[in-house]
Amino acid sequence: LLPTHSAMARPLAPRAVARHGRHSGTYGCRRVGALAAAVAVAFAASRVPHFVALRLRSSCQSPGLVARAAVASKQWGSPDQLEAVREGVSEAGGSDAWSQSAAEVVAATGADADQADLLLAKAFGWSAWVDLNRPSYLRPKLPSPDIIGPALRWLAEGPLSLSREELRSILTSSPRATLTTYLSEPDRSYAEALKVAPEQFREPAAFREVLLRQPMALQLIWNCELTDPATRNPELHCDGQCVHCWRTATPRLMGKVLDGVEV
Repeated sequence: LLPTHSAMARPLAPRAVARHGRHSGTYGCRRVGALAAAVAVAFAASRVPHFVALRLRSSCQSPGLVARAAVASKQWGSPDQLEAVREGVSEAGGSDAWSQSAAEVVAATGADADQADLLLAKAFGWSAWVDLNRPSYLRPKLPSPDIIGPALRWLAEGPLSLSREELRSILTSSPRATLTTYLSEPDRSYAEALKVAPEQFREPAAFREVLLRQPMALQLIWNCELTDPATRNPELHCDGQCVHCWRTATPRLMGKVLDGVEV
């Protein structure tokens, strides 16, 4: 609606300017930013790609807001937040399994106890649960030391031969979906990923090199270049496995840009 003549004639009072911003977009940006933050937290508890939340954030032309949101997301893991996670784990009856799993992480990576708790909280959905104010409808999982221990030992002693520093770097820099892959049967993911990898990444040494640069390579257990197009839905140009597909990820792994479906 167009403003009335009287509204146009009267400038905003200083308090109104401070409250609503110097132009109408500022208030809208704040609302969009708050909504984007809430959406991002919700996506943290799911497997929905994070680019949806990022698109919502970028729709508001406020670089400072996006930068502050990025900084805030990296600061997760305060003593109060970790204590809330531990309380939730205790109420769920998982304190023993949690402490044993954290001890496995400490032994394998050299991380301290808080860092180990932070990794487990992110991997099993407890960080999102705390961010959402402990909703009853969200049920984070409990770690199993019988699964995490062998997984970490295989990463260190198996064909990848990851050092403590390399393993700690991978785990601390990875999102939840990638963390889950490393902490649960990584040997199976490794075999499946290597089997369908493009030729340039199929040798174990080459695969290890790309994995150190892009830890999500361990999730790439599909390659639609190797499947029969006749088996696909006629409305799709691929198998619908893009999150786990080498064809989608290869441009990024090679430092190139994905341009539509012409990979």
